Amino acid sequence: MTQAKSFEIQALTREYAAAHAEALIALNRDNAWDYWTADHLLSERPDKWRLSWVALSDGAPIGYAISSRREYGVHMHHLVVAPEWRSHGIGRKLLWSAANQARQLGISILTLKAYRNNTRAVALYEKLGFRVTAELKEQLVEMTVDPPVLLAAFEEAGG
Repeated sequence: MTQAKSFEIQALTREYAAAHAEALIALNRDNAWDYWTADHLLSERPDKWRLSWVALSDGAPIGYAISSRREYGVHMHHLVVAPEWRSHGIGRKLLWSAANQARQLGISILTLKAYRNNTRAVALYEKLGFRVTAELKEQLVEMTVDPPVLLAAFEEAGG
């Protein structure tokens, strides 16, 4: 029997992101489409540091979610989980953290963009209640969920 990997989710601060930018950016380098740099990671956006989260294992970053407030709600700009940590519930818990914070702030919409060929991510988003609301370019879609819907789906799936 394999032992479950242990991790925790914490609020991502600008200070932590700046000190660990190289390690955070490196988490998703297996995806050729990922263009993010430290400048993207550290750029200022409304309420970004209230709506962003980092997953840690033994103090090291293994995933993160960057979100900010937009006039219509919260947009998740980047959701990353290290390859060896995928399929361990980290993406779900990062999404849950963002949705829970959005709900606490009275925000009723959470959006993100995903490439259709990122089938595992799209399947996760759909399972958690996201729906495609716009076809963008080159297989890119915008997906939207109401935070309470996502939180209920998370609870139904067993946390």
